[in-house]
Amino acid sequence: MIGTFGLAIGGNPGLISALGAESMTDNRIVLINREGKKLTYEYGADVIYLDMQRVTLRHASQKQAIWLLLQSLGRVVTHAEIVAILDKSGQGNKNDAPNSRSGKFIAQLRAELKHSHDLHGLIKNVRSAGYIVGEGWTRPPSEIRIQKSHEFLDMLDNVVSDCIRHANDMPLITCQNGLQYIAFKIDFSLQKFKILNSMLWDIIRILSSTTAKPSDLIEIKASFHDLSSYVLYWRIGDGLSEEKWKADYRDEIRTQARKIHQQVEAIMKDIERSSDALL
Repeated sequence: MIGTFGLAIGGNPGLISALGAESMTDNRIVLINREGKKLTYEYGADVIYLDMQRVTLRHASQKQAIWLLLQSLGRVVTHAEIVAILDKSGQGNKNDAPNSRSGKFIAQLRAELKHSHDLHGLIKNVRSAGYIVGEGWTRPPSEIRIQKSHEFLDMLDNVVSDCIRHANDMPLITCQNGLQYIAFKIDFSLQKFKILNSMLWDIIRILSSTTAKPSDLIEIKASFHDLSSYVLYWRIGDGLSEEKWKADYRDEIRTQARKIHQQVEAIMKDIERSSDALL
């Protein structure tokens, strides 16, 4: 567990996504407050840690509700969303009005948090609307950059998957001399290249505002250059079956994307270590 003040709570990402919370891009959320306390949530566990003390939450819906509240920092979590969690986990009296069911549950949750960890200020009421993370709790800038970096990697994977599907859908052309290439659509290639170019400069701007080394960002740019060749120019070969040609393309473009993953993730780990040292 990172830091002296941590929270590790399991949940249901499918349920939370359905409720409209921000998508989970990492299994960790870090919050800090004005008193310097640091709260670390790691998805997949079922306990709360505070100053190395371990307390197990009693109900699955409590984990899900806290997950939703932390992941939705900056917006109100409505009574209806809380009730949906209760319905999913089979808790609460369905004969009560939604606001009443939600209120009773949050009151119980606050009582446990206060008793266990003096976290009574973590959840704040928003009159007639729902609940929000309490004032004074915020996400460190480095954590926001890390989340954006993970979103970037997801987008990168989507581009690569689209290119693989396009290669599989297009016919393989074999020239008289045996040279082989696919009959790709130039509009598709230009569209994907434009996305990659935008992503490259987004990630450079995000990471250049951290402790990332310029040499590391230059290496990422070079890797993007290699990946882009598989989007703009695809690949050529000879003496291969169509199945083997397309399999080679799939493996090669994935290798290029994996290299970028490794480079970005290495930088993010360095940022996290720097952030932990400061907090």
